[in-house]
Amino acid sequence: MDRVVVTIIGVTIIVLGGAIWLGNRTAKPSVTTATDDPNRPIATVSETVFEFGTMSVSEERERTVTITNTGQSDLTVGPASTSCDCTFARITMPNGNQSPDFSMHGKSGWSAELSAGEQANVTVIYKPSIMPVQGHVERSVLIQTNDPVSPSIQLSFTAEVE
Repeated sequence: MDRVVVTIIGVTIIVLGGAIWLGNRTAKPSVTTATDDPNRPIATVSETVFEFGTMSVSEERERTVTITNTGQSDLTVGPASTSCDCTFARITMPNGNQSPDFSMHGKSGWSAELSAGEQANVTVIYKPSIMPVQGHVERSVLIQTNDPVSPSIQLSFTAEVE
């Protein structure tokens, strides 16, 4: 009986050790910075609130907003989500690489890094025909970052849909 217990314990230790080793090999290191760290990444946004004006339900409108890393460390941008299935966001990095179109129910884990001084463009797309409404609408996009002061950036817009 003692031999069986020792064997079970030994196998358990080997399995757990293997799982920990494999987890450490594949896990992405998590870098966090303090809000008062002068070397932290800083997400600076060209605008966070805008208007699409008056539009028909069959129209589509886009607006591009710029996120600049004005900090010293790499800024992670993404993933993003939207407040409605009629609203989409696409992030274009300095090298031309683009995210998938983020939406309300999208499950993309996409993210990318901006070095100090680099900019990414966020294209906000509104397609009212997907969720037909009339009158005043307010929608938003939420973009995740690793900026400890702004861990998420909210872009909000309004429109008058006819």
